[in-house]
Order: sequence, then C-alpha cells, then structure tokens
Amino acid sequence: MDFLFLLVLFFAVGYLVPPFLSMVPEGVRPLLVSVFSVFGAIYVFISVKLLGDVIRALAE
Repeated sequence: MDFLFLLVLFFAVGYLVPPFLSMVPEGVRPLLVSVFSVFGAIYVFISVKLLGDVIRALAE
C-alpha cells in the first residue's frame, strides 16, 4: 500500500507540473513527461489489479 500511495502522489505531481514545464530545460521535458506517464500507467495497473482482487475476495 505504501508503494501505491507513492505512485498516487507521483501521479498527482504529474498533473501539477505542466504549468511549470516552461521553466524546465527543453531537453528534459520529454523525459519528464514520459516518466510521469510510465509511473501513471503503473499506478493504474496496480489499482485495477487491486480492485479485481477485492471483487474476487468479496465474491467468495
């Protein structure tokens, strides 16, 4: 759960960063956006898997 919470925070920061991207060097911007996207995808994957596990446990 701690890892999931960290991913949620990282994903939230990813939504707050775009207004400040003009301050970041132009060469770093694509890397920064891709890192936020990858960790966002990991977060979504873990959340969907966790939700599936909860539904399976409640169905038993």
